[in-house]
Amino acid sequence: MKWRQLLDKQRKEKVSLVQKTIKKTKNKADAARLLGVTRQQMTILNKSYGITDER
Repeated sequence: MKWRQLLDKQRKEKVSLVQKTIKKTKNKADAARLLGVTRQQMTILNKSYGITDER
């Protein structure tokens, strides 16, 4: 695999993990806590990856 492919795969895995965590929890603060980041960092992650908190 080339670096670009590895980076794309890593990005998809991160997005998938964040989306699954959001769906399993009742709010963003709980999702952030499970991922080990602050709520503010979670918001930045969501914006940078284009993730919405639709359930």
